[in-house]
Amino acid sequence: MSSNPEFHLATKNQLQHIKDGLNKISPQIWSCLGDESINIYVRYNKFAEIYLVPTQMERKLRLIRDLKCIKHTGLYFGFLKGIEFLLSLEGAEFILNTCKKKKNIPIAVITVSEDASKSFLYGNSLKPEQFIHSPNSLNRKDVFFVFNPHNRFIGIGYIYKRQDQTELRNLVDYGYYIRRGF
Repeated sequence: MSSNPEFHLATKNQLQHIKDGLNKISPQIWSCLGDESINIYVRYNKFAEIYLVPTQMERKLRLIRDLKCIKHTGLYFGFLKGIEFLLSLEGAEFILNTCKKKKNIPIAVITVSEDASKSFLYGNSLKPEQFIHSPNSLNRKDVFFVFNPHNRFIGIGYIYKRQDQTELRNLVDYGYYIRRGF
């Protein structure tokens, strides 16, 4: 990973890693992104940060000679940790508002009880008995968008299985910002 914080268009390999990560959520998300007037940019920090930049901002970006001075622009979509793409909360909201609402792309969702939603917002994992609604089949490493009983998006989790134990592990949640003091 480069220490150069310069903004640049994502490479072909980076795009493939992002696509592979999104396919774990829904294989239709990538085509939904292709329908939008956006480009995917990368900025190196600790990890390769991924940003969705509207095409109308392209001209402004080209006017900036020193792209190293850009901290972020567009929508923070997630990051690449090695070759693994991890979606941000902002990226998840974008998918919910653009792909799920406008284009009716199916997204895997788990709705949890009130107490479970509070626990999830503290960064905790949840047990299936804390789910109000979930798919019948919970496969290892499936990624889910997590909603509270009031149908509010609260975070992203994945299914962890070991022998007879199944749980929804917290990847990222809105409580993270509160815990960090933002």
